[in-house]
Amino acid sequence: MEKSFGDYLIEIEGNHAVIRRKDNEPANPSWYELQYMKNIAFGGDAFAIEVFPSQRNLIDGQNQRHLWKTEKHKIPDLSDGMNVM
Repeated sequence: MEKSFGDYLIEIEGNHAVIRRKDNEPANPSWYELQYMKNIAFGGDAFAIEVFPSQRNLIDGQNQRHLWKTEKHKIPDLSDGMNVM
C-alpha cells in the first residue's frame, strides 16, 4: 500500500514503512513529520522504531528512511532519560 504526505511517499508492507521523497531528493523529515507519517502508516496508537546499524552493516545508496512497527513491550523504556545498557 502507498500513501502520500506532502513531498513524501510512504510505502507500507506489513510492519515496515519506507519513506521517500517524491522527487528522489534525500528524505530528511523532521521528527514531527516522521511521527505523523508513522501515524499514517500504522495508526496513532502504534509504536515504531528506526534502526541505525553498525557501520560495517550499513547498506546505503537510496534516499529513504525506514520505520518498523513493533510491540510496546519490545522497546526499552527510555522515559526516565537514563541510558539503557
